[in-house]
Amino acid sequence: MFTIRGYAAGMMPRTRNGFTLVELSVVLVVISLLIGGILIGQDLIKAAAIRATVAQIEKYESAVETFRGKYDGLPGDLKASDAVGVGLFARGGGAGDGDGNGKVEGIGAPGNSVPLGGETVFFWTDLSAAGLIDGSFTQSADANVNTLCCLGDIAAPYLPMAKTGHHGYFVAYENLSASVGGVPGYSGLMFEVGQVANTLGGFVRGGAGMTVLEAESVDAKIDDGMPYSGHVLSGSSGMSSSFGVVGTYSALNPGPSGIYCASNATTPPYYNTAFPDNVNCNLMIETGL
Repeated sequence: MFTIRGYAAGMMPRTRNGFTLVELSVVLVVISLLIGGILIGQDLIKAAAIRATVAQIEKYESAVETFRGKYDGLPGDLKASDAVGVGLFARGGGAGDGDGNGKVEGIGAPGNSVPLGGETVFFWTDLSAAGLIDGSFTQSADANVNTLCCLGDIAAPYLPMAKTGHHGYFVAYENLSASVGGVPGYSGLMFEVGQVANTLGGFVRGGAGMTVLEAESVDAKIDDGMPYSGHVLSGSSGMSSSFGVVGTYSALNPGPSGIYCASNATTPPYYNTAFPDNVNCNLMIETGL
């Protein structure tokens, strides 16, 4: 009798088909670990972006304090003659254009109507030129920026983007003390994080630039975690009325539940955590400056 590759003739090895249950179990465990690792990685990335945005807020507030102590005025609002004297970008000196009145405003439109131009742009160029913040921003002429169009990253030369992404930018302005859209009144320098769209007639038009989870997390880290109390607020904006209607639900302003950031239809108001990953929110941060 002869053999074929070590087997007796007529006694060929049996062919294995498929995987054993043990092998399938190992594969499923590996797949589960990979999926779990990806989800954990995504959560870590989100958490890092939230921490980085909180750090931006703190850094900008500190930068304003340092600037005011050094130049005896607010960035953007610094008197035209003083700005030129210390080597900052020249400005006209008219209303909202380096008038030195202690408020960061748009050209010719103080208060809640905030054009993107004049002091609202010089605010960031001044801080950048003074070496107090990261980034280098376009030094706009004494005019409103009327060239922006469509939601996206079109504001990058003028404004810093929030680390949370979603095309959310920081805008600085003086808010009116009147209550708007359920948001408590406030008078003072405010940062707002949101998208920036076209500037129809020079006035900022924009939308939500944070997810619900991001907005609530930022609020909780530096304030009380409530959308309509404390110094971090969600909802209506000082930038324009069209921005202000984004993300607010109330009995008088009902809408699909998935599109709002916060609701003032109950007491206390709450963030819409049923849809944590929806980009529904813009935040207003009172600086106390």
